[in-house]
Amino acid sequence: MQQMKIVGISPRFMPGDGISSGSGAVDRLAVVDANNQLLSRFGMLPISLPLLQHQSGAERSASLEKIVACCDGLLLQGGTDIEPHRYQETALRPEWAGDALRDRFEFDLLALFLRADKPVLGICRGFQVLNVLFGGSLYQDIPSQKAEPRSQRAGNHESTVAHDSAHYCGASHQVQLFHRLRAWHGCEHAWVNSAHHQGVKSLGAGLQMEAQAPDGIIEGLSSTQHKFVVAVQWHPEFHDRDAKLLASAPLMQAFVAAMHHG
Repeated sequence: MQQMKIVGISPRFMPGDGISSGSGAVDRLAVVDANNQLLSRFGMLPISLPLLQHQSGAERSASLEKIVACCDGLLLQGGTDIEPHRYQETALRPEWAGDALRDRFEFDLLALFLRADKPVLGICRGFQVLNVLFGGSLYQDIPSQKAEPRSQRAGNHESTVAHDSAHYCGASHQVQLFHRLRAWHGCEHAWVNSAHHQGVKSLGAGLQMEAQAPDGIIEGLSSTQHKFVVAVQWHPEFHDRDAKLLASAPLMQAFVAAMHHG
């Protein structure tokens, strides 16, 4: 029997308001439980990580190094926007200003995982974090910043490509798969869910496109410099609830195999 691999999941910080009764008053860290279930289903042990917001200097560096040493892999889950200054822009709207606390933790931790060449899987926000760390940029808001190609329009109607954060994973669209994703899944086209309003504008150096929507938006990437650094814009943790969507098994099996054969 193979040893169970430990996968760290970076959480979302949810500040308390200090006035509500019960848990709403206190700060919390959140992991989407579907991610825990997804990792567990394929023989991995998910561990929610601390954001180390009260540590600095040598103490924080030591904590980050210890996390990397203790984990066999890293899952960057979905969540809030990234600070635009990380890709040399300013926020076009206040609500797109990003999450400084989570950004600091994830960018620092990810850099150490990459240096150690340990497997990393990015989902939605995690996909965008990887692209920015490699020097890429983002659309702060796809609907308002990227017009669809004329070929994707039918008369006066927009195409059916939906990049929708308003109805969490309620939208879906097709993607074309390339390279690793095509090989793992054994198909060239597939349907995926959609729960994002931001996306890749320019791909980071050392990354290759693994999936693309019909409107040209990149929805999958991998590093050409590491054994397993792969990310998708969609949410595979919810795919198995809908038979129309791309099965999560091939991607997750490749993730855990990279940890066993590293």
